[in-house]
Amino acid sequence: MALAVLPQSSSAVTPPLDVRVVVRGQAPSEVTVQAIVERDDRNRSIEFIVNADQYYASSVKQLDRERAARTNEARFPDLPAGSYEIRVNLWGADGIRGRAVWRGTL
Repeated sequence: MALAVLPQSSSAVTPPLDVRVVVRGQAPSEVTVQAIVERDDRNRSIEFIVNADQYYASSVKQLDRERAARTNEARFPDLPAGSYEIRVNLWGADGIRGRAVWRGTL
């Protein structure tokens, strides 16, 4: 099962972050979070956070500003059954530039 998430934005301007969450199999599941980032000199890092009642994991990847790969991903293997919130934050020089949140049950 694959799920797509749109960034939280009400503006007509192209958002700096788009996120896809891919869940493979039934729990324990492998979850892959893909962040598609617009290249920009202000980009510094991308943060992936997976949170549930009995589970927490995070991963931070540094970005090479406008030279960074557009697609960055983090894999979280063997996630147990439960209700999850997955957050992705795009960090810039002045704080968060973009964010997306996915909520679902495995």
